[in-house]
Amino acid sequence: MALPDRYHLNRPIPEAALASNRAWLIAYDEEGIDGQSEATIKPNELGDLSLPGFVTIDATLANGAKMLSLVGGDFGVASLDDLDSMRLYQGNRVWSFELSPETCEADRGSEAFFEQFADDLPMKVAARLRGVYDTDDPDITFRILADGSIRAGAA
Repeated sequence: MALPDRYHLNRPIPEAALASNRAWLIAYDEEGIDGQSEATIKPNELGDLSLPGFVTIDATLANGAKMLSLVGGDFGVASLDDLDSMRLYQGNRVWSFELSPETCEADRGSEAFFEQFADDLPMKVAARLRGVYDTDDPDITFRILADGSIRAGAA
């Protein structure tokens, strides 16, 4: 049975869980526990930006609709350069993307995002680092445009 406060990255995660725990780690040390897998995440209580993991983001579409979601990186979450994946949670839908500092590419099964939300882009993304980690690093902010390109800076 899965441990408490553990969620599968590629399945809907309750907004209350994302709001109450802003930093997450892949639960590698818990693989093999019944109900958990290599995609299980748990709250990051270590406070280290350099650990592979995720941080909760505020994603706001051009129409004002908001989604509490996750961005993450295999080399931490300290800057946009570190981020390599994003999950948007919308009701029972999970939209999955690969990130680079310049582009946001939909993963298999999420290709329809840019068509479905074409009129609602650009999307503003703000990863709140202050108050989550003991850091003076600025929050990570960027915009995702309708063509999938990323513009760093004030979201």
